[in-house]
Amino acid sequence: MVPLFIQWIREGNPLVIYGDGKQTRDFVYVEDVCQAVKLALVYEPQHPEELVFQIGSGAETSLLQLVDHLRRIAQESGFQFPQPKFEPARPGEIRRNFSDIRRAQERLGYRPGVPLEEGLHHTWRYFAACDHAP
Repeated sequence: MVPLFIQWIREGNPLVIYGDGKQTRDFVYVEDVCQAVKLALVYEPQHPEELVFQIGSGAETSLLQLVDHLRRIAQESGFQFPQPKFEPARPGEIRRNFSDIRRAQERLGYRPGVPLEEGLHHTWRYFAACDHAP
């Protein structure tokens, strides 16, 4: 969702949001996921069921909050922010979705370190660099 929204903003297209935008997701930066993978590679479980972990930020963020973060980043970068376009909710849409990272914290020592807005800035800069690549 984040790469798609950034692409749409940079192209001047409206962000399409299905439903009211209050549905939540758990957005995690790729470096934090890589940290979790590294920790899992050296983890020595006592039982097979200890090999299952949820990896994320552990925080709920609504799509409206995500849009607000992206609006600030786009405006700071000199982009006109397109108004979101709200469409009817899709059948089966999940209202709340976030990861319970307690097991990964307890057993792996996993600690997500990149806050949402910082990760969005990094991702925005990545796309900006790709736009200017030869």
